[in-house]
Amino acid sequence: MAIAEEEVAHLHVEVAVGRTTRALRRKLNRGPSARREADGHQGGKEEVAMLGYRDANEQES
Repeated sequence: MAIAEEEVAHLHVEVAVGRTTRALRRKLNRGPSARREADGHQGGKEEVAMLGYRDANEQES
């Protein structure tokens, strides 16, 4: 059974929208510390220490 070109084009759009939706969902569903940071909260000593550790690891690679 052949699939009409219109149906294929529609499926391509659905796939593209699905990918965009997942990307936005990931961006919006970051952890609570990221949300507090966005609200202007500076974070505790542990968060700051982890950020420094993460930055040091990124510079090495």
